[in-house]
Amino acid sequence: MKEKPAYEELEQRISDLENEKNKWQLAALSLPQDSHVMKIGADATKRNQIENAAKESEIRYRSIFHHTNDGVAVYKAVNDGQDFIFTDFNPAGEKIDGISKDKVVGKSIRQLFPAVKEFGLFDVFQRVWKTGKPEILPIAHYKDDRISGWRKNHVYKLPSGEIVAVYRDETERRQAEHSLKKAKNELEHKIKQRTAELSDANQQLTLQINERKKIEVELQNSILQWRSTFDAVSSGICLLYLDGTILKCNQAMANFLNRTISEIIGATCWKIVHNTSEPIRECPFVKMKETLRRETAILPLQDNKWIEVTVDPVLDENSDLKAGVHIITDVTERLKTESDLKMSENRYRNLFENTGTATFVVEEDMTISQVNSKCVELSGYSRQEIVGKMKPIDFVLPQDLGKIKKYHNERLKKSQGAPSEYELKLVDKYGNVKTLLIQVGLIPGTKQSIASLIDITPLKRAEEKKRKLEAHLQQSRKLEAIGVLAGGIAHEFNNALAGLAGNIELLMMHLPDHKNVLNFGEITMRLIERMTNHTNMLLAYGHGGKYLPKIVNLNDFVKDTLAIRQHDVDPKIKIETELLSDISYVKADLNQLQTVLSEVITNALEAIEQEGILKVRIKDTSISEDNDADRFNLQPGRYACLTLEDNGKGMNEETRNRIFEPFFTTKFQGRGLGMAAVYGIVKNHEGYIYIDSEFGKGTVARIFLPSVKNIEKETKRVDPEQAQDGGTILVIDDDEVILEIVHEMLKKTGYRVLCARTGKEAISIAESFEDAIDLAFLDVNLPDMEGSRIYQIIKEYRPKIKVIVCSGYSSDGPVQEILSAGAEDFIKKPFAFKEVFSKVRSVLEDKCDALE
Repeated sequence: MKEKPAYEELEQRISDLENEKNKWQLAALSLPQDSHVMKIGADATKRNQIENAAKESEIRYRSIFHHTNDGVAVYKAVNDGQDFIFTDFNPAGEKIDGISKDKVVGKSIRQLFPAVKEFGLFDVFQRVWKTGKPEILPIAHYKDDRISGWRKNHVYKLPSGEIVAVYRDETERRQAEHSLKKAKNELEHKIKQRTAELSDANQQLTLQINERKKIEVELQNSILQWRSTFDAVSSGICLLYLDGTILKCNQAMANFLNRTISEIIGATCWKIVHNTSEPIRECPFVKMKETLRRETAILPLQDNKWIEVTVDPVLDENSDLKAGVHIITDVTERLKTESDLKMSENRYRNLFENTGTATFVVEEDMTISQVNSKCVELSGYSRQEIVGKMKPIDFVLPQDLGKIKKYHNERLKKSQGAPSEYELKLVDKYGNVKTLLIQVGLIPGTKQSIASLIDITPLKRAEEKKRKLEAHLQQSRKLEAIGVLAGGIAHEFNNALAGLAGNIELLMMHLPDHKNVLNFGEITMRLIERMTNHTNMLLAYGHGGKYLPKIVNLNDFVKDTLAIRQHDVDPKIKIETELLSDISYVKADLNQLQTVLSEVITNALEAIEQEGILKVRIKDTSISEDNDADRFNLQPGRYACLTLEDNGKGMNEETRNRIFEPFFTTKFQGRGLGMAAVYGIVKNHEGYIYIDSEFGKGTVARIFLPSVKNIEKETKRVDPEQAQDGGTILVIDDDEVILEIVHEMLKKTGYRVLCARTGKEAISIAESFEDAIDLAFLDVNLPDMEGSRIYQIIKEYRPKIKVIVCSGYSSDGPVQEILSAGAEDFIKKPFAFKEVFSKVRSVLEDKCDALE
């Protein structure tokens, strides 16, 4: 039987065991911390994901994630960091915490690990999530109703905002250390007591050796796992002493430098990477030693390559710098991608800026994030005032707010869910309202909208002008058609009234002593006169009724008319005038012009219900070919503009459009012929009347009349006091009643009367009648020939014959043509006997004067 070892031998073996233990612990401490390596791999993986790196990197990352012995859990923060939800969980974590991934993902850490706050890890999560700075939770004991053990956690934040915790189960090691300590204490106790048996000491030593072997195996496994992870990372990693000497490196570093690991270890990083004898100026390792925090630099290499160098400090538990972790990543492709992206962005910005239309980009919350110069010009606001501060709804009118919000929300839900083109009203910085055509759509893959604005205000104005011109043309055609109808009706009425008046006068002449005949005759004549006034208004609307045109000074005319009307004006109404001393003259029928001004003044005074002002202005104006001619339906040239403006109750659009229609009136009493006559008179004088009115805001009437440069002097004709006895008169009219009445009237006063019902009959009489014919009484509307043609032929046969033109219409048109050809005078139907007698005597008197 082997002798038991002496006490000194036992003590020596215990001392050797302790030294071996310390040696392994020192070796373990010289290695980088596992959680730090995991952070490096996770950071490298994240960068590769952002840069769309090769699929191989993703596989390596997943391999590290799934095969490392350290537990790795990924969380996302909710409720502003008030809780954290599992998003990923590796197999080592399943093993350590005794729970499967499918029961973890999507659950709250506080739900699954209720003691996490007391453990201290939850506060670390919140700090790292807020600051983004990695933290280490030293080894601490965790315990709840389900699990219990010692854990060491390394926590950091991903660029995506997720939190990663890399942790190791230190329970067994703690238990081993505790066991070693306990065994040592027991051995020391036994040695001190010197009473323990050597067999017990040997047994205890064997237990210690077995425990040591177990620790060695675990440590070796940990080293192998760390090495596997270390070499699996795609970025080149090396551990540096403080003097820059490379202590360790992974296979990726050797591959990147095209050297073996043995060639790299022991060399300085600047020599092996940059082939320099001392650190380069931009060296992040030198900067890290000064700042004691991570330093990063992007540096060029040969062959147009670029590397990103990151150096992290390795600190001991006293925060003293012990070494540095040096990571090299090839970023040549990333920089090329970024360069291409920058060029693409520059092209986009140039296109965006120079597109030719106002363009802006709107974020999901409707904030404007980009504008081009055209948009700045259109809105009047500066780029600094708009970008990040204003929204499209800040520019539009209230009626467009709901529409633009609705379309924006519908577009976010479904890109085609809202119209891509519509109109709206924009209010610029200076208060100008502009009509815009907006074209808008989502930028693919984003919640941003890009919109282009086209100012269609001029187009809308043109369309509105076109609409008004078309409405004006339609109204003019309507009024023209009504005018033709009114003129025809008035002509027929005048013929009938002429016959009626003539017969009444003849009856009164034949029965001068019969009182009833005289009384009823006078009443009938007054009624005929009233009807004649109405038909004259209809004629004025249809054909103008410009009977005796003369040169009129508008200044004098307006002054005289206002003086006459002054007694009709309510004292509460004030009349203001703006008259020009050198105003142009116009050629007009004075009586008809009096009708126009009186009727417009009457309407203005009636529109002013209480106190008010009527402004009367005269000015010269020029109508151009560009716009005004179309607007006012006038020939280009110089015009006198008579404006009457009141602040009365005004008119709505419907009333304004119908104001010139015959028999249309808004008055309780009235026949609606006044403004119709005004329209016809002004139109027949080659002018235009324009009414601008809005209900509750008064009315402005503008009357344009052609200006006359040369003032013509007219000679007044004095009617003879006595009739010329005798004489032959040829009466030409197709109306039997008129023919008989004129025949009787003239015959009664001593004239010989010849009658013709057609033009041919009149020409035949002029040609064949043997005696002289002194005067022809010519109606212009005959069924077989035009009055002007009859006049020409009669004058050929009888050059000295005098002619009085007769018509139920005005002196314009055919009548004026005959008067211009040489006819002596004009008489309008219906006419009274005195008027006929006066006209005939006047013309024949002139003839006698000429013979003398």
